[in-house]
Amino acid sequence: MSAYLIFILEQATDTEELSIYTEMVPRTLIGYNIKILTEARGHSVLEGPSILGGMILEFPSLEAAQEWYNSAEYQAAALHRFKGANTTVLLMEGIPGITNEAYVHL
Repeated sequence: MSAYLIFILEQATDTEELSIYTEMVPRTLIGYNIKILTEARGHSVLEGPSILGGMILEFPSLEAAQEWYNSAEYQAAALHRFKGANTTVLLMEGIPGITNEAYVHL
């Protein structure tokens, strides 16, 4: 079942470190079956605190998402994210093809 890693950029604290992170991340994706569903460019906060942006990545499974996130390559990049920004990262499991009508009847 698909899984989603959701990155929320709340605040940049060191733009140089954040730039290093954004330069390193694309190389960490090589060899993984990842779909980039959204990127930080356009967003509107409908509820909650303001954010700078975010990203949603789709993986074939929770295990695949955790494998990429825990990889040495990504963790080396993540060190720069930790130094350069306040973020929230969520890992969520998808649900199989449920329609809005079926969801109402759960």
